Amino acid sequence: MWTIALIVAAACLYAGALAAYVVWVRARWPRPWWLKAVAPLAMWLFGPSVVLPLAGPLVNRPLYWVAAAVACALYLGHFALPMCRHRRAGSTRSEPVVRVMTANLYKRNARHAEIIQSILSEDPDIVALQELNHGQARALAAGLSAHYPFQMLHPGTDAEGMGLLSRYPLAESELDPGSLGANPLLLARVRLPEDELTVINVHPRIPRLETARVMGMLIPSGLDTREREADARHIASRLNGSTEAVLLLRNCGGVWHRC
Repeated sequence: MWTIALIVAAACLYAGALAAYVVWVRARWPRPWWLKAVAPLAMWLFGPSVVLPLAGPLVNRPLYWVAAAVACALYLGHFALPMCRHRRAGSTRSEPVVRVMTANLYKRNARHAEIIQSILSEDPDIVALQELNHGQARALAAGLSAHYPFQMLHPGTDAEGMGLLSRYPLAESELDPGSLGANPLLLARVRLPEDELTVINVHPRIPRLETARVMGMLIPSGLDTREREADARHIASRLNGSTEAVLLLRNCGGVWHRC
């Protein structure tokens, strides 16, 4: 019996932690450094929420069912639903639509065929790539040339590799190195059928974890965001005063994102 009680208690704590996280983020309350550090991993940390109801018949406790249902609903509503395509019912808009995708490929990812298939399955018009390495660049150039004849690929050895794939012509391209140690900005003019658009692909540096020594042990004590803030200021400086249409595509922490 104590095992079942422990499982129920763990499920309630887990659902409570997820509820607190969702409320904190949705309310836009100031985030302490440790919550900022957890945020990029939250989708994975709370991923088990969707399978909690499967254990309901085994636990067979009303309180567990409530916790599992709350956790699953919160996860689907906060993380899963925003990733799904949305279509406006009854929309009669006739303006041209450009579908874009941004993808952090991860600098050590050698699954080239899967990368290509993932891009093709989403079928975007423009793809912004971050952490592009030389092997990925060669594979994408060869495997996607028919679908994306206009390519700007600037591979790197670490996180600095950047790229753009487009069905529309790319012109006036620029690779802005930014400050020392920063990942470059990739800028290009995209010639759409009836207009032009400036696309900026950015990959700001992540905050650095600060530590403090307590009783001879190093423990996390904060996040150093100075590099990331410097990158943000440089990006803002490139946008400041612009009166043209600009599409800013940024690194998404190792996941695909489409819009």
